[in-house]
Amino acid sequence: MPSPPLNLKFLLLSIASLLLSACGNDDNSSPNYTSQRKMQLDNLYQNGVASAHTNFVIACEQLQQALETLSTTPDLTNLSTAKEQWLNTILKWKHCELYDVGRINNSHVHFRIQRWPIDPEGLAQVLTTEEVVDETFISSRGSSIIGLSTIEYLLFSQEENETLLALSTDDNYRAYINSLGQYLLTEASNLQIAWETYKTEFIAATGTGLDGGQNMIANALIAYLEETIKLRLGHALGQDNGGTTIYTELEAPYAKKSLELITESFAEWKLMYSGNYPNSTDNYGFEDFLLELEYDEIDANIQQAIQNVDSQLLALSATPLRDLLDDNLASIEELQNRLQELLILIKVDFSSNLNIVVTVTDADGD
Repeated sequence: MPSPPLNLKFLLLSIASLLLSACGNDDNSSPNYTSQRKMQLDNLYQNGVASAHTNFVIACEQLQQALETLSTTPDLTNLSTAKEQWLNTILKWKHCELYDVGRINNSHVHFRIQRWPIDPEGLAQVLTTEEVVDETFISSRGSSIIGLSTIEYLLFSQEENETLLALSTDDNYRAYINSLGQYLLTEASNLQIAWETYKTEFIAATGTGLDGGQNMIANALIAYLEETIKLRLGHALGQDNGGTTIYTELEAPYAKKSLELITESFAEWKLMYSGNYPNSTDNYGFEDFLLELEYDEIDANIQQAIQNVDSQLLALSATPLRDLLDDNLASIEELQNRLQELLILIKVDFSSNLNIVVTVTDADGD
């Protein structure tokens, strides 16, 4: 058999070399970070998701009892207690709302637990119903007239004597606020059960694609920042209507607690990023993952941006956002700027180096 031509010999030797090189590289391939991802997701579920949702259900139970007592005996003491329990409950909710990922997001239950701004005209109309107002009735209403923001409106939007008068004389008003408490507790319990059912699948989602747990959590971090910049602040600032401020676009305008809610939810955002949950023995998060990949500079930049947001939140803490809309728009815009700086780091440097597939959010685009 004649020898193959020289160029064919060269081709065969090249192919053999490539095959041997590929086989040799198996032992030196990129590290597999499956165990680290699983550690992060397990830490996030056990010390973030599970803890937050347990606390939220407990708070909903207390709020439901307070609203039932208020509807039965409408007086200043019970109204004050109901307001305090509402604030406690929505603050607990702020630790849950960031975990709207995967199957939980597909259920849209978050939207029914809290949606703002509410629809006062629609609420006024439904309060004239001749149907029996109970939890079943509430469950068939649209999300703009149920949930935590609607409870806030019913408790805080009027002077206290007007609220007590409505509770004393309007059967539907009384039944509606009582049924809202019952419905909220049911939804909170269902959400907790949904997460318990999803737990195993979520923690096992150690892949790097769209359905990977890290990818979902990274996009939740991005979504929160985008929604805060645009929905929690930008709409109220009038940035989508030519500059007319609208205080009702704030997250809690009637109770004047909008800034407290942002501060509380940002505290959970930081835990989601760092993994440093209280009482956790395995504090593994994105911060550790970046350092393990030797992206120290990216983490350092993110840490500095987080500190900048915290500093601006603290600087604004003495004055409700609703009042700042009248007196100091620049200070709210500065908070947006600080959040935007953090968003760019997470959406670009962080995501590109961790191979995160960034998805579109409701606040994305502008």
